[in-house]
Amino acid sequence: MEQQEITPDVVMEIGKELYEAMLDGLSLDDFMERFSAEEVLSRYEPEEVLSRYKPEVVLSRYKPEEVLSRYKPEDIEAYLQKLKNQKEN
Repeated sequence: MEQQEITPDVVMEIGKELYEAMLDGLSLDDFMERFSAEEVLSRYEPEEVLSRYKPEVVLSRYKPEEVLSRYKPEDIEAYLQKLKNQKEN
């Protein structure tokens, strides 16, 4: 068997192979122990995360007053009026 010269490139290639082997064996639980949910989610836009959930699932996490506090009273009134008009027609 011919011996291969140990060069920086060979060492880097061996390191890459070891890294890939380690990643292949990494469980999701091990991954989540290493990285917090905040770190993982920071890599995504809110739309990418929220699009995976139904609105009722997301909204169920909040109290009604928390949701309504995001809107101006006149916007809420206009929306309720719109619903009332649709119901009448």
